[in-house]
Amino acid sequence: MTTPLATNAFTDILEGRRSIRKYDANVAIPRSEMLEMLDEAAKAPSSVNMQPWRFLIVESKEGRATLKPLIRFNTRQNATSSAMIVIFGDMQCYENADRIYAGATKRGLMSSLMAKTKTAAIVPIYRKYSRQKMNDVVKIDSSLFAMQFMLVARSHGYDTNPIGGSRRIASRRHSGWMRAGMCRS
Repeated sequence: MTTPLATNAFTDILEGRRSIRKYDANVAIPRSEMLEMLDEAAKAPSSVNMQPWRFLIVESKEGRATLKPLIRFNTRQNATSSAMIVIFGDMQCYENADRIYAGATKRGLMSSLMAKTKTAAIVPIYRKYSRQKMNDVVKIDSSLFAMQFMLVARSHGYDTNPIGGSRRIASRRHSGWMRAGMCRS
């Protein structure tokens, strides 16, 4: 964390964002504020609003120990940050179309007819995508969420550092974390 922002002007947030290599280990972001920032970041745009990001908040020593060998060049950030946010991409995000569009209908953003029409049109197309094409869509959308999170965190007075992922994280941990209810979407 750096000095809290004196302004929330977007240009100041954008130009003031830096990738931090070592954090003040004594700073702890309250869980409620972390969830608030993640909820704000989840307003990021995504292809046909499928919101394919899933995330895991890693705060415990045990969780950090699990991450350590998977992020070998970024262990200082893992050791000193208030939390590590691990972002996953959901390759079957279209299975949530009914829930996503029902939520949009409930908030008055679209009619129920439009929600049904969109679901009927989009889900079959996504199901036919090749693994590579779906991976591309999910990677772009999850990256938008990640960037939005970094800007939201900056607007709250915190600095961040993007760390590239690892297939090992997804293949070894993601399915277990999802089953344990540790990932949020």
